[in-house]
Amino acid sequence: MNLVNNALQAVNKRKEEKDKAFRPIVRVSSKRTDGGALIIVADNGIDMDEENAKRAFEPLFTTKARGTGLGLANVRKIIDEHDGWCL
Repeated sequence: MNLVNNALQAVNKRKEEKDKAFRPIVRVSSKRTDGGALIIVADNGIDMDEENAKRAFEPLFTTKARGTGLGLANVRKIIDEHDGWCL
């Protein structure tokens, strides 16, 4: 849910900055793979700059005024505990 919430926040922020023709899109898909599952969350919202993208999964790192910096860190922890990986 943290990934989906971040995607929703990204499209909503872009919607505020764009004209009325912008259509927010958040896609969630999954498929079974050998020995696991692939989960993809994609959106057409605002992009992260390179520095923020490098730090996005760090505990307590946030770019939001009211953020805790724990959402994506928890996502990473769950993935790591299941021997997964993220891009």
